[in-house]
Amino acid sequence: MVEEAQGMNKAYADAKFNEMSLEQVQCLMWIKGLRTNGTVHIRARAMQIMETRPTTTLIQLEHEIMKLLEFREDAKNIGGCRTSKEVFAVRKMRTEKAKEQKRSSQRHLLKREAT
Repeated sequence: MVEEAQGMNKAYADAKFNEMSLEQVQCLMWIKGLRTNGTVHIRARAMQIMETRPTTTLIQLEHEIMKLLEFREDAKNIGGCRTSKEVFAVRKMRTEKAKEQKRSSQRHLLKREAT
C-alpha cells in the first residue's frame, strides 16, 4: 500500500495539479466521467481543447463537446447520402434521359408536321 500511495503522490506531482485552476480540475473530472464505450473520441477532443485553451471553463468545454456530438450526428444522418461519384452518375443519367425525351418529342413533332 505504501508503494501505491507513493505512486499516487508521484502521479499527482507529475500532473501538476497544484498549478491547475479550479476550472481546469473540474474539466478534468468531467472528462474522467466520460468513461463509457464509444466516448474515446469525445475524451480525446476534450483533452485537446483543454491543452490548446487552458482557460476553458467547464461550461465552454461542454458546449464544444455538444457541438462535436451534433456535428457527428448530422454527419451520420447525411452519411446515408450517396458519394459525389454516385451523385454525378445519377445527374448524368437524368441529363441523358432528358435529352433523349427531348429528341423523341422533336421526332414526334416532325412526324406530325410531315403528315
